[in-house]
Amino acid sequence: MPTIDEVVAEAKLHPVEVDVPHTLSYLFLEDYVNVFHDGDVLESYLNNPSYEFNKNVVLKTQSDVGVGSQYPKLKLDHSPISPLLNNIIAEKYDRLSDHLITQRDIKSQILQRVTDETVVVLLIADGLGYDDVLGTQLEGEPCLVNGPTITPVGYQNVVYGRDNTPIIDELINRGFVQVRGYSYWDESTYNDLNSKVFENFHEVNRVRTTEEILEDLQKNPIGDDRTYIQISRQVLDRQAHDGKEIRTSDHEHEISKLNKDIGQLNEILEEQVDSHLIVVTGDHGILWRKDFEQDMQIVSTNGKSSMRYAGQQIGFDGGAKLIDAFDSTYTVFDYPYAASSFDADEAGTHGGLSYYESLVPLHFRGSRW
Repeated sequence: MPTIDEVVAEAKLHPVEVDVPHTLSYLFLEDYVNVFHDGDVLESYLNNPSYEFNKNVVLKTQSDVGVGSQYPKLKLDHSPISPLLNNIIAEKYDRLSDHLITQRDIKSQILQRVTDETVVVLLIADGLGYDDVLGTQLEGEPCLVNGPTITPVGYQNVVYGRDNTPIIDELINRGFVQVRGYSYWDESTYNDLNSKVFENFHEVNRVRTTEEILEDLQKNPIGDDRTYIQISRQVLDRQAHDGKEIRTSDHEHEISKLNKDIGQLNEILEEQVDSHLIVVTGDHGILWRKDFEQDMQIVSTNGKSSMRYAGQQIGFDGGAKLIDAFDSTYTVFDYPYAASSFDADEAGTHGGLSYYESLVPLHFRGSRW
């Protein structure tokens, strides 16, 4: 299959029709060629002697409208869901949602899938990027984080969606009369956020491990009433910040443990109810030191920001984007810019825009999945 360079070379000679593995690839191609999505429109421009193309080449993308056999069809060899995304993520950030599910779409994705399930479980993992689960059972579909890749924004994106109504309200309206909440946050961490994320929960159980959740479900089985369970679980965020040296095996162990926990939860629900749906996603990914340090460019903000973002609008000499999220404006740094170097005991960071930080998985499991 041809690469982008080879497609561009072919398109210099004549229009070509290109099939892509993911429509994100068109955002890369348009830097080199004119991209048309409609064959009739392309033909009209080609036949118009007064029209001047703004690039040296023309590309006809695949569409339902054929342009005729005179144009060769090529299948592009390109993987945009990869670190290549770092090349366009800030510049074309506002258009990525045309090609990817975003975090604020997750609520609607769940509601679209809910039919007659007795139980729906939403597990939001603190620190779980799409790249972290790539090739595992948890891979699912990549979702774009709306805004800075930080815990308060990510959790609220998932729970409140696009209409700022918590998912619990939507499910109660559908007959989910019982609710259970489990959160790893204690009263000293994210207490205000915990109140927002678990709004309208009568009680939230503070837990340290998933085993406590599984034990509670076995001691207090789900009854006949439809039940919504929401879980906040620590995954990789602590590894990024807790000051310990992180090995690949540590990382893999955490992902394996999460997958095992989801499997056990699935088994318990299979025993207790006729049908259920488990949804797993993350609040943000992690830009690991091992992937970032050799590329990073440090630009000082005179102490006005964190390493990868600022909680306000600031001047920044590196690449950055202003993004509004939940009544605040953030200055979010593009890859590979940072306002400081890693501390000696830091294994990772997050907050900015990158393939590693800005894509989280959306994984479904249950009676029908």
